[in-house]
Amino acid sequence: MEISTFELLIKPIAPRTPTNSAVARRVIQGYFLSISNLEDKRLRYAIEFFDSKANPPSPNRQLEEGIPRNFNLIIDVAGANTNLLNIRRGSEGQITGNFFLDPKQTATVQLLPPISLLTDNPDLEIRGYVNLRLPGNLFGPQNDSPVKVLVQPEIRGTFVPNDFPRSSAGDFDQINYSLTTASGKALNELEPEPRIFQGIPQFPITDIDSANLFDNIGFADMSDRERVEMLVTSLAQIEPSKESLQNLDQILADLDIPISMGIR
Repeated sequence: MEISTFELLIKPIAPRTPTNSAVARRVIQGYFLSISNLEDKRLRYAIEFFDSKANPPSPNRQLEEGIPRNFNLIIDVAGANTNLLNIRRGSEGQITGNFFLDPKQTATVQLLPPISLLTDNPDLEIRGYVNLRLPGNLFGPQNDSPVKVLVQPEIRGTFVPNDFPRSSAGDFDQINYSLTTASGKALNELEPEPRIFQGIPQFPITDIDSANLFDNIGFADMSDRERVEMLVTSLAQIEPSKESLQNLDQILADLDIPISMGIR
């Protein structure tokens, strides 16, 4: 589901000249998405940012996943900000991150430019649009029917003096404004996507490419808790046949998980 546009900025509020450089303060601007899980179960969401590629390409005009990144992707559930660990570049060029929300839980997902890019004359300006999905588990969808979410996207910016951070004195201002959702409403439904792995129970063990599978879904970059949750949810949906359990044994072995499955 398309949510809204986004815009990241770290740059002067106006082109600088010898006569106006003192008043051309810099702005630091990020994207915030408030999202509420209205269902009675814990769900995993995927948020995607499709940036508008510059021509010619410029690292200051598109999301760069190198080290260091020119963005931070964070989730905040009424507490300390937590960086999403499983960020990856998708097949269509988008930046994708996964996160979990408990039943009836609300969080903000934040796409922010790093403060380290705040130089004397910065020039970071990235625009694009945001998509939200309900990806499938390994062996089945997360839900049998569409799930309800409340979403509210907005832009927040801070204007800082030219001598910040060398000095904390001066004129600081903030701005925030809501963005129009693509659906035109806050209450929306997400269609559950089908299972990620189509190899159980239809295919024999020799046809499983587990390494490629888990690279594609960012499994290696998930936290331990996220991996366990995804596997446990998926295990509950497996047909307990000899072939499917043999295939599952191969996947667990590829992940260095010392568990063997069998029918009792």
